[in-house]
Amino acid sequence: MDKQLLAQFIPFVFLVDSTVMNIGLIGTAIFYEQQEHTVSTILTSPVSDDEYLGAKIIIAILNSLVTLVFMTAAIWLVKGVTFTHWAWLPPAIIVTAALHAMLGIALTYRAKDFTAIMLRGVVYMFVVWLPAVFTLFGLIPEHVVAYLLVLPPVSAARLLTAGTGTVHGGQLMFAYMYLLLLCAVVYFGVVRPGFRRYVVREIGV
Repeated sequence: MDKQLLAQFIPFVFLVDSTVMNIGLIGTAIFYEQQEHTVSTILTSPVSDDEYLGAKIIIAILNSLVTLVFMTAAIWLVKGVTFTHWAWLPPAIIVTAALHAMLGIALTYRAKDFTAIMLRGVVYMFVVWLPAVFTLFGLIPEHVVAYLLVLPPVSAARLLTAGTGTVHGGQLMFAYMYLLLLCAVVYFGVVRPGFRRYVVREIGV
């Protein structure tokens, strides 16, 4: 790839890694931990629900940040590509990875098997995630993108694009505030209250 195309493609890699990859990995990890009766031990251990869930979210964030560091280092060493607004990328990765790690956890609730978790992830990809990819490659007009910011991956794509290109300041502010609000709503409204019910139901209490 030439430098211009590579700079456009890199946000796509970050978007995949911090969204659908986190959903799949976190959901799969929790499901198989439950299968091995690992999660149920939380009820009889000094580890709180918040500590367990927080550890999953932090690991997802760190994994995405590692990808960010290695990818940017690799394209700089191989192609000499640097990002003028690189400082925008870490906070964008953090908020995006955190939200989608929570979504990955939530998708495991009431899932009967591994296939059900993957199916939910696929539905999310086709219904919510694909428009974000279209915005990254300029397949959707800018005036339409403003309305699609209500889709979390589209807001995430705007934040990631800001690290490699130019994005309207109003869109950036909206995307950050919106994703942070969604993180709070999903965690305190879905993930945290649903976790204990999930564990109790799985052990048959």
